[in-house]
Amino acid sequence: MTIGYARKSPTKETDASRTRLLQLMIDKLYYRMKCEEVYVSPCCFADEPILECDSPASDHLFADIKGCNGSITD
Repeated sequence: MTIGYARKSPTKETDASRTRLLQLMIDKLYYRMKCEEVYVSPCCFADEPILECDSPASDHLFADIKGCNGSITD
């Protein structure tokens, strides 16, 4: 099984823009990379430890993202 991971660094963009960019990443992981499941970290740095990613959780972003199987902590 191929699992994809989409991550977005914390920047000054709006939630709508962040959701749109994450959705583009997820779509590419499904269609180009043939991932069967995709997990998302909507607001974390690349050098952050896995257990600290998405702390605190950004659950309000997941409602608008299609095809996401959950956060990286799932």
